[in-house]
Amino acid sequence: MKLKKILFTIFLLLPCTAWPKDKNISLVKLKAEDINLTLGGRLKEDYFFYQRVRTLSDKFFDQNDFFRHKLQLYFKMDQGAKKNGTPTTEAGIRLTNYVIWQQNHYYTPFSRENVRSLDLDSVITANNVGSKTLMPIIYVEDAWFKLNIDTFCHTLNKNPTFFKIGFFEYEVGRGISLGYHNDMAVEYLGWPGQSNFTRYPQMPPGMLLHSNILSDLSLELYFMKWHENDANLDDVTAPTRAQRLGSSRTERGSNKDRNSWVLKFQYTPTDKLLEDVYFEPYWIYTKAPDQVLEFDADASSRLHTFGAMLEFKKNNFDVNVEVAGQTGEQDVYGIDRNVKMLSRNSTGATEEVFSHVVFPPAAGSNIPNNFGRRKVPVKNESYVKPEDYNAQKDLGYIVNADQNRNVDRQGKEIIGVGWNQGGKNIQIYNSDLFGNARFRKPYKLDLNGFMAIADIGYTFDNYPFRIAGTAGHISGDNYPYNEEVDKTYHGFIPQRSRYKGLDVRSTLIFDRLVIPRPLNITYRTMYAFNNLKDVSNLEFLGVGGTWYPFKKRTKGTLTANCIFFWEDANLYKWDKDGHHPDPLIEAQIAYDRAKLGFRGVNPIYNSSSYYQNGVKDPTNKGWLSDQTASRFLGAEIDVKGQLQLISECRLQGKVCLFVPGGLYKDLDGQPNELTQYVDAQGLSHYESLGHKYAFAFIVGLDYTF
Repeated sequence: MKLKKILFTIFLLLPCTAWPKDKNISLVKLKAEDINLTLGGRLKEDYFFYQRVRTLSDKFFDQNDFFRHKLQLYFKMDQGAKKNGTPTTEAGIRLTNYVIWQQNHYYTPFSRENVRSLDLDSVITANNVGSKTLMPIIYVEDAWFKLNIDTFCHTLNKNPTFFKIGFFEYEVGRGISLGYHNDMAVEYLGWPGQSNFTRYPQMPPGMLLHSNILSDLSLELYFMKWHENDANLDDVTAPTRAQRLGSSRTERGSNKDRNSWVLKFQYTPTDKLLEDVYFEPYWIYTKAPDQVLEFDADASSRLHTFGAMLEFKKNNFDVNVEVAGQTGEQDVYGIDRNVKMLSRNSTGATEEVFSHVVFPPAAGSNIPNNFGRRKVPVKNESYVKPEDYNAQKDLGYIVNADQNRNVDRQGKEIIGVGWNQGGKNIQIYNSDLFGNARFRKPYKLDLNGFMAIADIGYTFDNYPFRIAGTAGHISGDNYPYNEEVDKTYHGFIPQRSRYKGLDVRSTLIFDRLVIPRPLNITYRTMYAFNNLKDVSNLEFLGVGGTWYPFKKRTKGTLTANCIFFWEDANLYKWDKDGHHPDPLIEAQIAYDRAKLGFRGVNPIYNSSSYYQNGVKDPTNKGWLSDQTASRFLGAEIDVKGQLQLISECRLQGKVCLFVPGGLYKDLDGQPNELTQYVDAQGLSHYESLGHKYAFAFIVGLDYTF
């Protein structure tokens, strides 16, 4: 036994795991009159080491190691227990200090929003505002009030009923259909997460009404607020619809909050054959009127989720099964992508230019007619004298006039410009770039997703072991916005979900959400997005086992898990030497990817010599082949252990290995959003994800008081 303890302790000095919640946190209790106050807290210090978890490649500095600190102080109060037998009111608050060592601002980001400068005629001048604190911040992680109605309403004496309001945790099922993590989202579908970190440590605001209809059946009604847009006049009048076609007003307007409503039943019958039966059917409705695909408020969604979870025990077996389906729709509004931007001209001066209004190519150029031309300056005195501008002739007014700002004018000449230089009329056009033309047509996505997950575990009586298995299907689909037509999207959309798994847990893909799962190429950006902050578009099958090395099983455990992952969507292999089947589109893609070898020189956009003078980006080439890619993402192996040093303090460790599967190899060469880097000339490049293994090492200490 001593040797076993020594070996187990040595293992724990190597690795780590995420903490399960400790229910015995509060140790100090105070009483006064009919009020009980409970105080407690928790301190967690852990160290993380990540290798290749974001790119699966050695081409980038993809390595992180850092210490994370989390201190929580709990205050819970109840009142009326002495008078009524049970508390009439309860309230709780949790204060948290959550930081990365020497990066105290890491978990307190400002939101990413466009900043428009009125001095520059509403030119977008920034899209990221940051803040750095001088000292660690203590903030409220959750704060709630609970009213036990049955204690004073005699008609409900046999039906315990309470109302809870404030900031508190609430999940539906396993937390995949609806969870409480504010930063978890399928971002490319218009459900934005908060900043670039995971595990946002603040509970969402909501209201919960719970009532026991029968002794073994309860009903819950829950309301959650995702985002508030009606609280002040600045939000209501913000010009979020400025890029939307067919809208007579640019203001956001009222009733644009994002909310969720839940109806849930909890059934716990007494069964002679089964033990601890729990059945939870549910319905979730989410209204998201202000989604962001490319611009503010350029899409809106209404999503229904119907599901049920069943959990039971039989002898030493325990089983959990959950299924859910989704239906709804997303309206993708028609937009004008043309905005005013700041650009540097051939003299080095900064000028305003239109992003999607361009000059034609020069005569004899081999550049196709409707793309690849130099962007038109908004006001350029070398073409038009200042006195020629007035309210009716200003170029911005003409470009955005109704006669020029509609889908029918895609790729056509701007009407009413009337420029003349050296006796020659100057023409400008609405750009018609492949996947990124000036105008986006309105269309609709019918949402139709499905999820099914099952877990089973068995604990031995005569042996210190437990074994478990897991399987899951969370439907996915390709990136749906390349073809701007009505279609059905088959992916299941987890909402605020950070699913860790039950007995068989995944650290890198489920818990930490650091392994990217690539989609197909996006025509508008010319790189691929990833499933990263979500568990959509995923299938998995895993096994695990736990060893209890001590007579008292709560003293310590050693667990090993292995999970295999597949992507549900069917992608196509990337051909590094491939070309788009349409020659005109291929020429356009090649032109769009061409890069100058240096900055500060006016590129010859209207001449075929651009191909000779420019330096093409060698990291961004090829196209989709006609061969289906493997759907196998890879396998994750986790070995973790925990040791209860004393009743209040636990040491935990974990080693994780992710071995990429055939999908990453088949997409080798496809540009990806996570591989962006800037070269010595200041130009951005996108490479593909690699297919080398990823490694993580985590160790931590968990202390409750």
